Parts: sequence; structure tokens; C-alpha cells
Amino acid sequence: MKAKVIAPGYMLVVAEPTDTVDEDEDDPVIGAFLALLEKDMPSQIQALDSNLFDRLDDLVGHIDVDLNEDLGDESLL
Repeated sequence: MKAKVIAPGYMLVVAEPTDTVDEDEDDPVIGAFLALLEKDMPSQIQALDSNLFDRLDDLVGHIDVDLNEDLGDESLL
């Protein structure tokens, strides 16, 4: 960590990473989250209720969808 006074009452603090991250190394937080999903998701899967399907169809059934439409770069995350 480095600190430098840049003006009266102001200090610039820079934290420099000491270790490089190995991209092949597993992230324990991501691993724990994926394990939770793996354990929890099968119990959450259920058939789509016909009443819910009808409600969804009423809401969006009239919308035409082109699965090959180019959404442009703005749609990318």
C-alpha cells in the first residue's frame, strides 16, 4: 500500500495487489454458490401450472418473437 499527500487534507492511497490470480484456480465462493444451486435446484423444479400458462399467454402471447433477430451490441452484457 502506498500513500501520498496530494493537497492539504487530501491523501491518495493506492493498494497494489501482491499476488496474481491464477485463472485456473477455483474460486471458493463461486464453488460454494454452485454447490448450493446444485443441491437446491432439483427440489425447486415443478411443472408449469395451466392457470399460470394462461395468464402469461394473456400478457405476452400477442408479442411476435424473431429468434434470429440481431439485437445489436447494446443487448450484450
